[in-house]
Amino acid sequence: MRIFVFLSSLVVVFFSILWLGTVETEDKEHNPRLTSKQLEVEGSRVFLALRVQKLPRETVSASLKQYLSYLGSSHVKKIGRVFYFPEKKGDFALKEGPVDLIELSFTEEASLEKEIENLRKKDAVLFVEREQLNFPAVFRGNPGERNLLRNLDLYNRKKLFWWQKQIAFDKASLEIKQSIHHLKLTNELRHPLIAVIDSGVDYHHQALKSRLWTNPKVGQFMCGEDIHGCNTTSADQNEKILGTPDIFPFGTKGPGSECSARVAGECAHGTQVAGLIVGESSEFGMIGLCPMCEIMTLKVMQDIKGEGAISDFAIINALKYIAYANQNLENRVRVINASFGKFQRSKTTTLLMRYLRKAYGILIIAAAGNESTSKPLYPGASRDVLSVGALSHKGEPTGYSNFGYHINMFAPGGEMSFGMSDSYLENFALLSSVPGENHYQFGKGTSFAAPIVSGAAGFLLALNPELTRDELENILLRTGYESSTPSLNMSQSVGFMLSGQYKQASVERDHVNCGGLPLFTSFSRWSQIFLGLLFLCPIVFALIHRRVSAL
Repeated sequence: MRIFVFLSSLVVVFFSILWLGTVETEDKEHNPRLTSKQLEVEGSRVFLALRVQKLPRETVSASLKQYLSYLGSSHVKKIGRVFYFPEKKGDFALKEGPVDLIELSFTEEASLEKEIENLRKKDAVLFVEREQLNFPAVFRGNPGERNLLRNLDLYNRKKLFWWQKQIAFDKASLEIKQSIHHLKLTNELRHPLIAVIDSGVDYHHQALKSRLWTNPKVGQFMCGEDIHGCNTTSADQNEKILGTPDIFPFGTKGPGSECSARVAGECAHGTQVAGLIVGESSEFGMIGLCPMCEIMTLKVMQDIKGEGAISDFAIINALKYIAYANQNLENRVRVINASFGKFQRSKTTTLLMRYLRKAYGILIIAAAGNESTSKPLYPGASRDVLSVGALSHKGEPTGYSNFGYHINMFAPGGEMSFGMSDSYLENFALLSSVPGENHYQFGKGTSFAAPIVSGAAGFLLALNPELTRDELENILLRTGYESSTPSLNMSQSVGFMLSGQYKQASVERDHVNCGGLPLFTSFSRWSQIFLGLLFLCPIVFALIHRRVSAL
């Protein structure tokens, strides 16, 4: 008995070491900015949340002058009032109720921390946090990896890409075409609106220009002549404007121009993301999964300390813009793609995303990160967001993709390295649009896995616009398939089958033969149960041995 207990203990120790060895592994070369740099923005901007029910009676009307006197700040800007929905006991230590989100600016940086501590002592203050930086999940590789494809003779074809085959688009394509044709004939085909919060989009690009959202109420969302979206990096310090309408890519001189070599990866990022959602061209055919969708562009990237970065301030104003739009549009935003992040959670953006999910039924999809770590990357790791890791051409998680239980699913993200030819990359990486006159480029990353899921979500909404946010997310997660390589830190859903999603989304339409759909599960849940049992075995056997010895 003692030998058995000893051997089972050794097994537990072995698996524990194996598991712990994978938890915090981190390749800092992938994105060192997330781990080695100070993420706080230089300045004195602070965000806080106030419990309206706890405010003194005279401030409940929420005038800026009253907040100014209550908070003791030199500048107060009200972000908005949202209804707070706690997800679990103790979440932000607050029951359901209205919350005012406030932006503060202090004149003296030296006294900022003291002022923050004073604010935390006020009974009505739910939380206080300084503004921080976010970064796109982009690779800063050798320039040879970013050669623009100007000679398209090699790719002048309309066959499916490897990742489209991986998600079984080929199996569903005939039924999909028939269904879309029927919806067009009956004028029932919808054009779901997907918001891309990123570095801006080249709206003159051939693959995108016909799929950009056109604002039917230009000038009514506090962003000037906002025809296709809003640049929220230039929001005013007061409440008059959320930004400006110049949504062309960061690092370019305007739409149709190429990226500056200094920030090529960050510059192309938003246009690549948009291409994988809605892109369609004469050379490549369907680049994205949802060419019937429309893209609302929210440009949040700006030059901070010599590189492309995204401030919490810009993200918050982008989320406000979406809220304003959904209050006034008939075709509302249904999906948000956020291919950026940081390891520190912003409670302010978390609160706003939760509000958009609850109030407007928006599905928020974010990149899991490229740091090869299980450390949570936000906003993807938030409970209100669907976090997406990256798969290789083999259908297995890539070496660079983050992993862990906070990641909801994996989708094609591709692989590439310096020296690969374009013909070789075609079978390993993801091709998409980049800024410039009809330019395309190969790329890899969870940044590009996320828009594939966003495109799939939009595609499902085009077929069945009555799907709720929860139904949409469940279809995406339930159509995952099992990984052939066991991993103790895998997500609940590895990849997805578009054919299965199509059948589930179309189940309410009588002109579609639904058929059956097997429920795929991943190895991860069973591996978690197995690991838990391994931990319990020596304890149970030790107790049994002790009881037997006592007899």
